[in-house]
Amino acid sequence: MDMNANAAYHLVMLQQELVMVLGSSSEPDEILQRFTMRAIKALNLRCIYIIQKENKAVGLEDYHHRVPLLAPSIETHPHLEKYVSADLPESSEFVEEIVIDHVYWYCYSIKNLGYMIIERMAKPFNAGLITALNAPITRFGQIYVDRMQFLSIDRDHDHIKTISEHLKTEKNKLTHILHAIKDAVLVFDDNGVVDFMNPAGRRLLNVKKFSSINNNVTKYFRILDSVKFQDITNEIFKACQKEGSWFYEKPVVLSLTDNCRLVVRLNVQSIPDHVKEGQEGSRYYVCTFNDITEAHQLQQELIWHVNHDPLTQAFNRRGFEEKMNQIITDKRTKPSVLICMDLDRFKHVNDIGGHLAGDALLQQVTTLMLQEISDNDVLARVGGDEFCVILENCTIDNGLNIAERIRKNIDRLRFRWERNIFTVGISLGVTKIKITDTDADAIFLRADEACLSSKENGRNQVTLADKNTSKKGDVELDLSYLHCVNLALLNLDDSYQFVLYRQRIIPVSDVTKTSHEEVLLRIRKDGKLIPPNAFLPAAERSGKISEIDLWVLKKTLRYLRTNKQCTLNVNISGVTLSTANSRAMLYDLISEFPLEANYLCLEITETSAITNLSKCIAFMGKLNYLGVSFALDDFGTGVSSFSYLKNLPIKYLKIDGSFIRDICDNEIDAIVVQSIVSAAKAMNILTVAEYVSNSDILAKVTEIGVDYVQGYYLGEPTTLVTEKAFS
Repeated sequence: MDMNANAAYHLVMLQQELVMVLGSSSEPDEILQRFTMRAIKALNLRCIYIIQKENKAVGLEDYHHRVPLLAPSIETHPHLEKYVSADLPESSEFVEEIVIDHVYWYCYSIKNLGYMIIERMAKPFNAGLITALNAPITRFGQIYVDRMQFLSIDRDHDHIKTISEHLKTEKNKLTHILHAIKDAVLVFDDNGVVDFMNPAGRRLLNVKKFSSINNNVTKYFRILDSVKFQDITNEIFKACQKEGSWFYEKPVVLSLTDNCRLVVRLNVQSIPDHVKEGQEGSRYYVCTFNDITEAHQLQQELIWHVNHDPLTQAFNRRGFEEKMNQIITDKRTKPSVLICMDLDRFKHVNDIGGHLAGDALLQQVTTLMLQEISDNDVLARVGGDEFCVILENCTIDNGLNIAERIRKNIDRLRFRWERNIFTVGISLGVTKIKITDTDADAIFLRADEACLSSKENGRNQVTLADKNTSKKGDVELDLSYLHCVNLALLNLDDSYQFVLYRQRIIPVSDVTKTSHEEVLLRIRKDGKLIPPNAFLPAAERSGKISEIDLWVLKKTLRYLRTNKQCTLNVNISGVTLSTANSRAMLYDLISEFPLEANYLCLEITETSAITNLSKCIAFMGKLNYLGVSFALDDFGTGVSSFSYLKNLPIKYLKIDGSFIRDICDNEIDAIVVQSIVSAAKAMNILTVAEYVSNSDILAKVTEIGVDYVQGYYLGEPTTLVTEKAFS
């Protein structure tokens, strides 16, 4: 029978069917199913779509019903998909008729529910029937929504009861946790008044178990900067009020009321206090303290050993370079002075009296130098008989006077050893560290060249660095290397080419199965090889290093397409890590090689990782997701990173070669390496010993427990692949 021939009859039948459905079921899903099936039969429909919209007020979630289930999905329909993203309708009414190739869709909005779309083949409905259908559809929607809301309210009652029980349980659990954790937890309000302190907090702050704690937080402690010991308590609380939290990567000092000082890691979170009604903006603050006093003391001792010369107690070259970099990066308003010094006739003392005599002389000379400088100045032994002094906030005239006094003191020295009396002198070079200086190497070079001039002009004298003493050779050499780098990057001909080598990184035991090779870069100039330590410093200063890093990485990934026998380690410069553009290019490049990324290990230096800690961690996390692993190279050169190590997503730790070369003869080096290996094992990080140059070193690092070894004793670098394979 044609539906349009007797619309009234069919509408009456549909209304009756609806009443029957509603009378036989109270479950919304069953109401929907039976109503739609009866509507399909009564109206001779192909299918019905009900696009249910989220309506939290009545307990509805986004859901697409289709009856029958075999009906095609509406999400991909070019004319109906708009209803999927449409908003919840505010009224119930006929929306539109859509006709395509003798298929008819009639779209109705249903208040508080969503949309119903009726699909009919061959013959359309007339206008009267389209309008009349709105009544039963609206009625269905009202009943369906009412039943859903009823069930939602019923569920909410049960849910509230369950939540209440859970809250009681969780409160008890939280109380037990706060009492059990070792970290101190303290809570105070906007006025700084403490209203909670866990037992660990009471122990840390020396507060008796049952004594009142409703005092201002400053009655218990002040927070100091761990470097200059400046009071930063108010600064921290202001930051919390503004930013919502405060966390400092470095530890802070907790100064207690009994003048006791503790080194802690502090985290402060500012949280809105919703309990205080009518007090808009009211907050409370949760402080957690992790007492690391003992660990900090051990770390400071280790840092001291790494940055100081054990013989003279002065800074070593590493410590000196850190101080120089610190001076040129700090905001300065006054110039400083650098003095480079070289003992005269020191070899003569060593040859006659032996190394013990030489050591004793160095100690006496150090004492004489320290007599002429202040506690704020820096004395460093940067070589066997070479010293440097950094005079901060010093004029060049005062610097020259101090240098001359040092010269006279050492000139007057009569060093006695056994039956011998030695006289020594000292050659000094002095240069001004200008406020505008930004290159520590250039400053050192100026003073070092002036010191060399003192030696060449008769020794035992002070020379001021100026344009006449400055040599242009090193600068010209840097420019020459940059020229080679630029031509190799352009790859215009065979005269200048980058060449990749590989060196094996060998597992010490059978437990470690992953095989590694480090990718090394050389420049081939007219058939001769230029080592990386010759041209890379110049490339870093010029900013070309990022281009080189990307070049090496691209070639390595291409090589891995057909060679996945082992993981390849590629060095990435700190310059590349420090710029957002370079990091983006690095990520995009690796993303093009999803399979090869699993065989790639990027080596980053400890210094560059810590300098850009937050950015570095985020970047490493993104690459970890792609399958890339990381090795921290030159570890130990800035031992402060022990405290950062747990935050870096690294798999391997490459111990700096300066600790490995003399590990058999230097007890301090052995202690440092043992400490690094122990810390790494505790964090499930594998260690690599670089510069293993003989069997004694190999045996020593194996005994200590290093996982991998690398060095010329185990195999010299070999060509990774020919240049043609990269094209």
